Amino acid sequence: MMKKSLGLLLATALFLLLFTAPVSAGTTGDGFVYDGSDGMLWITDYVGSGGEVTVPSAIDGVHVSGIGDYAFAGCSQITAMTIPDSTLFIGNYAFSNCTAMTSLTIGENVDYIGENAFENCIHLSTILWNVRNCGVPRNCGPFSNAGTAGAGISITFGDRAEVVPEMLFVPENDSRSPHIVSVTLGKKVRSIGHLAFKNCEITSIIIPDSVTRIGSSAFYGCDLASVHLGTGIEFIYYNTFAHCPLTSVTIPDNVDWIDSYAFNGCSQLASVTFGSGLSAVTSYAFLNCPKLKEVFIPKNVLYLNPYAFGYYYDDADLYKGELIVTGYTYSAAEQYAKDNGFAFVSLGGAFADVAAGKWYEPYIDDLVVQGIFSGYANVDGTHSFRPDKKITRAEFAVILARAAKADLTAYANKSSFSDVSASGWAGPAIEWAYQSGVVSGIGSGKYAPNANITRQDMAVMICRFAEAQSLTLPAAGDASVFADVGDISSYALDAVNSLHQAGIISGSTSGGKLIFQPKKGASRGEAAKMISVLLDS
Repeated sequence: MMKKSLGLLLATALFLLLFTAPVSAGTTGDGFVYDGSDGMLWITDYVGSGGEVTVPSAIDGVHVSGIGDYAFAGCSQITAMTIPDSTLFIGNYAFSNCTAMTSLTIGENVDYIGENAFENCIHLSTILWNVRNCGVPRNCGPFSNAGTAGAGISITFGDRAEVVPEMLFVPENDSRSPHIVSVTLGKKVRSIGHLAFKNCEITSIIIPDSVTRIGSSAFYGCDLASVHLGTGIEFIYYNTFAHCPLTSVTIPDNVDWIDSYAFNGCSQLASVTFGSGLSAVTSYAFLNCPKLKEVFIPKNVLYLNPYAFGYYYDDADLYKGELIVTGYTYSAAEQYAKDNGFAFVSLGGAFADVAAGKWYEPYIDDLVVQGIFSGYANVDGTHSFRPDKKITRAEFAVILARAAKADLTAYANKSSFSDVSASGWAGPAIEWAYQSGVVSGIGSGKYAPNANITRQDMAVMICRFAEAQSLTLPAAGDASVFADVGDISSYALDAVNSLHQAGIISGSTSGGKLIFQPKKGASRGEAAKMISVLLDS
């Protein structure tokens, strides 16, 4: 009666060691027909009264290895079934047409479930799945047409379950799909297999932090309107959430890349939040998402496929839709917007030498957005800011001119300083600064454009700039005197004190004392902070 389709699995020597004595065929007092003639004990039939049934773990002290093909098929009097932890195999059609069964519990050590094992269990409503990891037949899953006569099946993957098998709910054909309406994943589930829940009718799911992998097409065509992705997920594979009615999704920080067509056809998707760990979005990942009209791309994304966002198919033709890309200057986001003609909104700069969380990062981003600072191109296609690079007096004049949004056309080809070329790259900005009262030079008609600007001279120029631009400096900061105040030149003392009280400069601590280092060259990072705080004051 029992087919030999599981022969390779049944021959495992490890399982044979579980038996203490050979057992022949027989029937237990509560109706379990068994056969141990091949050296392993199987339940081959059931002649009991039904109701709530638990498969025995052992008969006459001998371990029950599995449930044979068709063993409980057509037992319409069974209402609940418990398969114990000791069971290793469930045969083909083992519980098919158990039409009254509403509840099913499967133990943790089941290694294989045969094709259509629970076919036509049409009133099945709850499944407790404690199986750690098992295989199921491809394209002929165990639950064809299950749960279709009632409100649907709620399945709980218990705290002993570790893997959701691939194609778990995929039937022989789409017309025999099981009616799965709810899925709860336990805290030990680490992997969800390919096509596991394809076309299920679940509307929401929480993926626990233990899950590191979700296979391709795992939720393809589901009724998912919401999904919570746990922090452990590393990749989102091909077609994973394709054709789901998601309205929004948050991608965890641990996700490194999003594969092709991952969210294809999510026609209601209007909002996507990407985690900081994302590095790549591949081809057509968000194809046919017409409501997704704005995307924010994190700084560290290195690759966006040319058709990752903003495209849709109409019949066989590919069209470009409307999209606003928000991201960082010099990043893949900016390049994607330029290449595809989408609007781009900058949030700052993507620089290889500006680490997240550094004290100068927000100030640099602020001034890049305003076009006051820019970066340096690297040979590998990335950009650097060089935050520790000293600023020259010419560069700082240009920075102040940009901060003022000055029209420099009236200052072209003019120079009030003998060492400043009227036609040079900084000439108009230096002339603007001179005529605006921001700079006065170093004496003898010279400006020293190529000299590094000192911290005290930068303070003087910022104070004069604020006055010229009618900016009022706040005085809410600490007015304490720097320990090296004696090193500050008299012409700069008032400016240094004013900027310190305004919170624009803060100095540094050395030997437990606050110092300003007035004659030290100022860096690009320091300048970014001073100008950003000034303009925001």
